[in-house]
Amino acid sequence: MCPPEPALKPAGECLHAKDRIPIYHQTHPHDLATIEALKLESLQPTDGQTVAALFKLRTGDREHLSSLYRRADAVPLQVNKFT
Repeated sequence: MCPPEPALKPAGECLHAKDRIPIYHQTHPHDLATIEALKLESLQPTDGQTVAALFKLRTGDREHLSSLYRRADAVPLQVNKFT
């Protein structure tokens, strides 16, 4: 089991994880974005792009966990057309 992470600060990495992924709480660096934020910018992660970090957001009694991707590696959003 991973040690608890401090709130409101970028946390360290879980020592037991095979691939170490940083976790940010309440805020994250501007160069990282969730899929939802990328879509608002008409972007999407590239095929095979790995998660750069995780983002935990706590509001009231709820906690939301999202994947963060590097904006610099994102590509234009592709719209699937069904005919």
